[in-house]
Amino acid sequence: MSPPHGVALLIRQVGKMDDKAIDFYVKHFGQLKGAKIVGFNMVKCEFDPNTYWPTFTLQQGGDKFNLVLSQDEEGNGGGFAFIEDVK
Repeated sequence: MSPPHGVALLIRQVGKMDDKAIDFYVKHFGQLKGAKIVGFNMVKCEFDPNTYWPTFTLQQGGDKFNLVLSQDEEGNGGGFAFIEDVK
């Protein structure tokens, strides 16, 4: 699933999101609600052996799927996620 046309460009160029972009991300990442992290690996990129992708395996009901951290929406390399306390 990709951001609506122009959303990624808007985020990179302006550094802030409009309501359309926020709605997209709430819906996109909201799919993870209730999923349980059951694994984690650094997965080697099939196109560049020097690049690794931080990859969480999640389970939701009987379905398992991967959550891959990327530096951008186009998959130009592995990314980073912050782990923060809930305030």
